[in-house]
Amino acid sequence: MKNFFTLTLIALSFGLLAFVAKSDKNEFSKVEINQSTDQVLRLYKSDNPEQSLISMSSEGLMHLGPNLKRSESPKDGYYLYVEKGIRTERVKVDVAADNGWADYVFEDGYPLLSLEDLENYIAKHGHLPGVSSTEQVKQEGLDLAVANKQLLEKVEELSLYVLQLNKRIKALEQE
Repeated sequence: MKNFFTLTLIALSFGLLAFVAKSDKNEFSKVEINQSTDQVLRLYKSDNPEQSLISMSSEGLMHLGPNLKRSESPKDGYYLYVEKGIRTERVKVDVAADNGWADYVFEDGYPLLSLEDLENYIAKHGHLPGVSSTEQVKQEGLDLAVANKQLLEKVEELSLYVLQLNKRIKALEQE
């Protein structure tokens, strides 16, 4: 199975190489494929072989960019590391069933904070409850699936607050 996985990675890598080779801005000058080392595939500048522009490990880890840390492993749950970012037109994030989605906000018994408690929480903590703080994001990064769930939760809570306020306004107008 490991050989099949490795061969698949190499095939994908050659596809990537074919794509990169068509570019007019090739910055690499050496390609190294070696199944007997941890880095199965490396593309690097000949003037600095320690600075791989693209590398793929035997575990399937792919690094794009010369200045990334090379100490990651699939144990952290990720297989693709890209320096400086990714630009694309679309990103699809699959939400695992056990992560759920935020529709629980509309279920009976959801503990919606009072507006006063919400105001106090924001004054004390400087962010919304249930949303990652700036410090957390700086330290841990941002999981798009989790962040989208948090944002949807807050939008749904806002909808409940607006509906509550609308009922109060209508009641006041009828008095």
